[in-house]
Amino acid sequence: MPIRIFLTMISCMFLVSSCHFKTRQEALQLNNTIVAINDSLYFMGREFGSLINESYQSKDFSRIRSFRTGFEKFLDSSKESIMELKDVGGSEPLRNCEIELLKIEQQMIRQDFVPFEQLSPASTGSEISYLFDNVQKDAKEETRQMKEFKRLQEEYALKNGFTLRGNIK
Repeated sequence: MPIRIFLTMISCMFLVSSCHFKTRQEALQLNNTIVAINDSLYFMGREFGSLINESYQSKDFSRIRSFRTGFEKFLDSSKESIMELKDVGGSEPLRNCEIELLKIEQQMIRQDFVPFEQLSPASTGSEISYLFDNVQKDAKEETRQMKEFKRLQEEYALKNGFTLRGNIK
């Protein structure tokens, strides 16, 4: 009889550890999905800055609208994707934080990006500086939310037994 109990205990331990491995892998995959969105946000923001600089140099602001609408579509689909993710290993606070970050980005597009579309070849440097000042002011909330995301991400990784690679932008 003791051998049966021993084998049952070993089987139970294997089952529990394999379940934890599966949750860890799913949690890591969820984390990586969100990080990929944030990486895209970072690069799209950089690209927008470059586009504004090029537009100012050439006095042609016509490309801004198409970039902005593409950015908005990306934000909408990303938010929808995050909302559809199932909770894995206590991911709800992390997912909610990401949704809030995406909402901040959407608000910045409406308040800060759209005015750049109204610029013309006659727009002055001070008009453009004013718009950039608004972007920088509103980016403080974005930065605060990203810091909160990083904090929650570290907790999530620790809780689910995986290691974060590199820094998020």
